[in-house]
Amino acid sequence: MNWYFISFVLFFIGAALLILWKRKKITHKYYIFYRYDTKKGIDIIDKIAKISPRFWKIFGSIGVFVGFGAMFFGLNMIIESFMNYLKSPASFTPSISLVIPVPFEKLTFAPGFLGVPFWYWIIPVAVLIFFHEGMHGILARAEKIKIKNLGLFLLAIIPGAYVEPDEKQLKKASWKSKLRIYAGGSYSNIIIGLVFILFLTSFYLPKYYDGAVGFSYYTTENGTQLPARLNNMTGAIYSIDGIRIDNIRELAVVMGTKNPGEKINVKTVKGDLVAPFIDTLIIKNPQYHDYEIELADVNGEPKMGISGFSKVRISNSQGLINFITGIFVWIAILNIGVGIVNMLPIKPLDGGLMIEALGERFFPKRKEKIVNVISFLVLFILVGNILIGFL
Repeated sequence: MNWYFISFVLFFIGAALLILWKRKKITHKYYIFYRYDTKKGIDIIDKIAKISPRFWKIFGSIGVFVGFGAMFFGLNMIIESFMNYLKSPASFTPSISLVIPVPFEKLTFAPGFLGVPFWYWIIPVAVLIFFHEGMHGILARAEKIKIKNLGLFLLAIIPGAYVEPDEKQLKKASWKSKLRIYAGGSYSNIIIGLVFILFLTSFYLPKYYDGAVGFSYYTTENGTQLPARLNNMTGAIYSIDGIRIDNIRELAVVMGTKNPGEKINVKTVKGDLVAPFIDTLIIKNPQYHDYEIELADVNGEPKMGISGFSKVRISNSQGLINFITGIFVWIAILNIGVGIVNMLPIKPLDGGLMIEALGERFFPKRKEKIVNVISFLVLFILVGNILIGFL
């Protein structure tokens, strides 16, 4: 029985029943967009904002600088990627892809998009939305702008939420206030993402996962194949002559004790991918293999003939630990990724609204035209990055 697919189906049955139950309070369009407005939660936002409006203004001001930093980082990323495609289409790697939920446990890689197991997607998205919209609301209240509504929506299978400030008050607010409010959502997402990265790398992964060293390709010497290729060695390096290899530094230390022509036992490990995390692959269901290889002599140094090293984390646990790991990893990835993309200067993204707020201050007469031109150009490059992946 595929519990994962069953839980996926049950989630949408539950969502459909909820929509049916609350149908009198839900507005819908074209049978794919459902919106639910509520006043619940506004009092909580008010209380949080009133704890220290000064603190939230300072917090929001820092967020403006972080937001513009994320904007320039994102712009550089997609422009550089686009230019690399124009220079060398054959070696192009997209800098951004669509991340969509799939109803099974394994990650799905395809040109232009990445399929993430449904629960690895829906739970991190809920966390992302909660902090993003909540921070917009808190900073709006700190700027003395009323909140008209909170709400949830469902666009096909994509859930979302919103905080709706009083449009008249927001329009009259100063450009600095608008910048703080617009930057707040992505700023909070980036903070959450960094907190989870710190937690995962400094505590969680070292506690529950063993380390190994992966490699991407074989090397040759003057056209001659070296031992790793000759022995078809694959997988991440787990140990050499019984000595555990937890990271790249330990691999270098052990190899420094070996001599050209010496025979060594290399144990490697393969497994199913739990999640890719920064420069680390996290795997489960490990399978080990032993290789007896004779080290080559390359300019007096012992060589296996491998390169393109990466970090690998291996889980011998089953079930819950790996499930929680996937949730934590995708909370980090999606919060930072969405935080950066949302800061791109494309209206109606928050980054585009920030550029519009600056326009009110520095070029009010040409604001609309400048914002529209910038939005079009950046959107063209962004969509180009995604569509190129399908070519």
